[in-house]
Amino acid sequence: DICFNMPAYLQLNTDYSYNVIKNVNSDLSYNIDSSANLVGIDISNVITLTDTEINSIYVLPSTTVYSFSATTGGTFILNIDNRVKLYKDIPDVIYTVTVSNNVFYINGKENPKFYESQSGFYLFDQSDSSNIGNQMNLSTVADNVLYNIDFYTYGTPGIDGYVFFYYEIDSDPVYYFSINTQNMGNAFINITPNETYTFSTRQNILNDTVYSSFENGSYYNQPLISFQSNQVYRFYVSHSSNADYRLTFGTTIDDVSSELSNNIAYGFYDIGTANSTIYLDLKDYAGSPVYYFADGSSNM
Repeated sequence: DICFNMPAYLQLNTDYSYNVIKNVNSDLSYNIDSSANLVGIDISNVITLTDTEINSIYVLPSTTVYSFSATTGGTFILNIDNRVKLYKDIPDVIYTVTVSNNVFYINGKENPKFYESQSGFYLFDQSDSSNIGNQMNLSTVADNVLYNIDFYTYGTPGIDGYVFFYYEIDSDPVYYFSINTQNMGNAFINITPNETYTFSTRQNILNDTVYSSFENGSYYNQPLISFQSNQVYRFYVSHSSNADYRLTFGTTIDDVSSELSNNIAYGFYDIGTANSTIYLDLKDYAGSPVYYFADGSSNM
């Protein structure tokens, strides 16, 4: 038998435990199958059943407690007597999904177009009650189930539901949407940026606040960046000095009315806080030259 108290899915670097209890009248065979990197399990007690051992009986203590955590995404499967008794998904990245005014909110942002730059297992958590009646779907064409990618759904939206899938970097964009209501979602793009910059703000020799790029151990004030079509640019803007300025991109310096809002994707974290990023996607852009500047502050 097996006893466990675990959530619908497991999170990275979180300690979990379960008990395997031997029936007094029979011994149990068991094995663990994990595509995630697990730590903390006593491997000497893990039995991998081969084809020739499939009918063998292994003796377990009356109650054995196993603890573990995962450092990479994947799945955790526990088999007892060659039957799956516990199957848990372990994502590399988790997005919290809510619904308001017939629109999906991802991590509190209204149906954002958002970017990642790593292959891995991604999970959309639809357990919030606002998701009732809106099962999320994933496809390479927005609002079209005929072009679905491979993904897994668990539970019921609004109760314990989630969507789980593996997304290889530089694959086609994925669109998240509801199979019940149109125009609720947007694009999710997993791409290797052509160039990456780490921005902060500093004072120049005139004591003016300007953008500065940190490269190879040095700061370069007001770096000249020649933005090119068919390129994707990533900006790390987590330095606290960025908090009072919104880095943006447009066709006229310091003119926010020229902003390329459809080509800019702000991350889920506020500018000037940990993990905040901005993507400038010019893959399909064919317009006027593009410049970076701060919204509300000139000559940066």
